[in-house]
Amino acid sequence: ITGHLKPMNGECSIEKKPIHAMLPQELARHISIVSTERIRLTYLKVKDLLALGRFPYSSFIGKLSEEDHRIIDETIQNLEIEPLVEKHLEQLSDGELQKAWIARAIIQNTPYIILDEPTTHLDLINRFHIFQLLKKLTKEQNKTILLSTHEIELALELADKIILINQKGKLIAAPTKEFIEKGYVQRAFQQKGIRFDGVARKFFFS
Repeated sequence: ITGHLKPMNGECSIEKKPIHAMLPQELARHISIVSTERIRLTYLKVKDLLALGRFPYSSFIGKLSEEDHRIIDETIQNLEIEPLVEKHLEQLSDGELQKAWIARAIIQNTPYIILDEPTTHLDLINRFHIFQLLKKLTKEQNKTILLSTHEIELALELADKIILINQKGKLIAAPTKEFIEKGYVQRAFQQKGIRFDGVARKFFFS
């Protein structure tokens, strides 16, 4: 989906154009990515990382335009990360660093954002804040966000649609409400001593 690998069969396309046929800069204007890697670049400040989000739109000398600065400043305010911008990446906690990388992806201003386990290694509060932030982006900025996660309860609470690969390797995709009502969650995660409540959207020990 991100264009790093060619499909073994079939085709991944954006606006009817195959992803693997796009030039890197063109693809970077359509898709932004947040990976699981905790990249802490020595001596790089958060404000420098955020500026890299405008690279697909900058000239060969990399100079930021007034529009670039406006998008960066607006994102900083929306994500409430003003206290972080002058800090070096190695000074940030895992939660702060993840917010900085998500901010860079937003500043890239693509219609699609793909995240791989965005809440890995984060505490409960930061996990919830990250999911809330992503939900806000879909509603206020009309972004399409695709993420992989083991945070099942948070996903069921905040995601519009769920895609699951079950134990037999079958892919199941449905709106979240339908996903719960048809019992996909119960069947996929049914274990002795664990019960899923579809109304509460939570797992309980029984």
